[in-house]
Amino acid sequence: MAFVKVVVVCFIAVLIADLVAAQSCPQTITFSPCLTNVGNTGTPPAYDSQCCKLVRDPKWTDQCLCAVVSSHFPGVDETKALNLAHDCGRRVPKGIYCDGRPVPP
Repeated sequence: MAFVKVVVVCFIAVLIADLVAAQSCPQTITFSPCLTNVGNTGTPPAYDSQCCKLVRDPKWTDQCLCAVVSSHFPGVDETKALNLAHDCGRRVPKGIYCDGRPVPP
């Protein structure tokens, strides 16, 4: 029974992440490959991971990053989310803020 609850919670988190990204990004983009990296117990993604491929994709704009940071998903570490671009080797112009917090260049 506990396993079913965990699966349902994970499924809902993925749906919410995809919905927020779709509403806030110019294109419909899924954020689910990065959920394990921005979780409270997550580790920074590897440069060649699916998450980093998504973050470096030109369709994935600063709006997408900010959508994740400002969504306040339960279990998402906002500092880790802010650092995704930096961790994946994507350059972000200075002066970009998400939810009032600076994004590391």
